[in-house]
Amino acid sequence: MEWGEDIKAVSKDEAVMLVNHQATGDVCTLMMCLQDKGLSRGQKKVVAQMMWLMDHIFKYTNFGIVSLVHGDFFIRQPETTRSGNGDGTEGRSYRDQQLLLLKKHLENNYRSRDRKWIVLFPEGGFLRKRRETSQAFAKKNNLPFLTHVTLPRSGATKIILNALVAQQENGSPAGGDSKDLDEN
Repeated sequence: MEWGEDIKAVSKDEAVMLVNHQATGDVCTLMMCLQDKGLSRGQKKVVAQMMWLMDHIFKYTNFGIVSLVHGDFFIRQPETTRSGNGDGTEGRSYRDQQLLLLKKHLENNYRSRDRKWIVLFPEGGFLRKRRETSQAFAKKNNLPFLTHVTLPRSGATKIILNALVAQQENGSPAGGDSKDLDEN
């Protein structure tokens, strides 16, 4: 059983699907729910046109080779975001390197493989691995203290939007709000 908005009306459009990651079965459940979406005449299934962003560890699971062939992106996250001196620069540098790899992957694989949707887990992984870091970030930035979810990470989302949103002649994103996405 599934419920929620019917995505048929947007199944031909490009989309970034932000998914709240709760368990390892999330990916299978999402694929099952989307399996029959977008099947009007001559249209590919939504799942055939999706690009998934997932933790590198999934590369070594039973569906890792399928995801590699499909052109999905495996992002590697550091075990800790702190360098030896505690200022976070080592983790930040590593994250920036991974985001650059994501940008190149999108440029080389998204349109050439006729992708339309990107599935992103913005919290960056499982709650048990991210809660402490999220809570420290919240405290430092005067944000709500969350126990059952983590604050979303925005780096990959910004890369995706900057790489894939159509650009106007002046270089700003087309449509709606033309503010530079890097400013947020």
